Amino acid sequence: VATEGGCTVEYLGQHARYCQPDNPASIRRAVLEALEEPPSNSLRERIHTEFTWEQAARKMLKAYQDVTSQRARPPNRPAQQATPEHQP
Repeated sequence: VATEGGCTVEYLGQHARYCQPDNPASIRRAVLEALEEPPSNSLRERIHTEFTWEQAARKMLKAYQDVTSQRARPPNRPAQQATPEHQP
């Protein structure tokens, strides 16, 4: 059971029951629905393969590499326009 807000739907997809965290009836409904279903082996497998510390470290390293490679390149600057003093 997870909230409908944030990015939980992106992470859990169809494998979770969603509720509105400020609505007790919504929470109750989601919990009862979840209890009626068997545990999801595909969700368990997805969590064990995609949400590991190793995966998190790889993604963080890539983010740092992307940022540092962008800082190494000079920013795009507009072409300088000739001013009256610098015209041929």
